[in-house]
Amino acid sequence: MALFFKKKKEEKHEIDLHHVNEIPRFPEFQTPRFPEIESIKKEIERKPEDLGIPMREVIQPERKQESISIPIRKPVQEERAMVSRRVLDETKPIFVKIEKYKTALDLIDQIKSKISEAEKVLADVEALKANEDKELENWKSELQEIKEKLLSVDKNLFEV
Repeated sequence: MALFFKKKKEEKHEIDLHHVNEIPRFPEFQTPRFPEIESIKKEIERKPEDLGIPMREVIQPERKQESISIPIRKPVQEERAMVSRRVLDETKPIFVKIEKYKTALDLIDQIKSKISEAEKVLADVEALKANEDKELENWKSELQEIKEKLLSVDKNLFEV
């Protein structure tokens, strides 16, 4: 069972065009004569009465010179009716699907773990801040001591 077959070789035939001496010529194309622009303009400018078409009279309404005042309308906002929630009677039991109850409990547990994690991080940050403050105070006190010693040396040197 062969999937591919050998293609048959096509025979190529060459056409001998050496015996054709001249290429036939097409007959000459004559452009049609269009009417002159002036005659077209005259046709367009002719009035309908010249063609025997009766004109209809245009009646224009009388306009009063009084100014008409149009009242400006303010946008009206529709008042939405308050959606009233059903008041649950605390004495009646509430039925909840077990799947929803379990997912709610899982979410509450996740929230509790996130809160405890955040509290730990906050405690670490506070401890770090306390250490930084202690170090800064140490640096300030050491710098003050160096300053005092430098002043005493300066005083002793120039006390002549």
